[in-house]
Amino acid sequence: EKRQWVPAGVEDELVDEEIVADKDRVLHRPGRNRDSLKDKSHAEQCHDKCHDQRFEVLACRGMIALLRGEHERAIEYGEEALRLSGSGADALALHALTLSYTGDAERSLQLAQRALRLRPYTHPDWYEWILARAARLNGAPQTTLACLPQASLQESGIPAGMVERALALSALGQSRDAQRLMQSAVSQGGLAAATFCAPPPYPTEALTHQCVAAMRRAGSP
Repeated sequence: EKRQWVPAGVEDELVDEEIVADKDRVLHRPGRNRDSLKDKSHAEQCHDKCHDQRFEVLACRGMIALLRGEHERAIEYGEEALRLSGSGADALALHALTLSYTGDAERSLQLAQRALRLRPYTHPDWYEWILARAARLNGAPQTTLACLPQASLQESGIPAGMVERALALSALGQSRDAQRLMQSAVSQGGLAAATFCAPPPYPTEALTHQCVAAMRRAGSP
């Protein structure tokens, strides 16, 4: 079964999904009724379910657009959220996540780093996952490992975090350790290559194939 971790604050918007909240993270399991994602009015409900601040509403809408595969719209929402928040930490982190799926890995890393600098001691854990992902996509797997230490991953049991660390180990040539960790992630979260690289969708087949190839090099089925 596919599973994907998404930041808290977005989970209420995924009304057609089964959601299990866990502190600052949310376990996202694909729901049975996919048609509701096509409902144009669904995004409008974000205003009532998100916090009152306008930038947070836009950030939520950006996440919805990203999950729908509406990449340009997701970027527009993220940029507007940045503007209205005065480049606040949460808006930076969420837009960094969006950009990591739309092919702008360099700016994704820049925004993720800025978010952590703004909240060095009070940031939620998902900031570090976003930074770890952006760093790996920018060819800095050592930074990914530093963001996702093995001990904390074992304690939290977050499949997506374990996958990122496995991908970083694989990029560093530590194939045996990567495969062992990837097998653990697959057994806990059912994260095979094709499913992990699907939600949110990438904008091009080339990026999707790149993700799948990296997963399989790291030992994913």
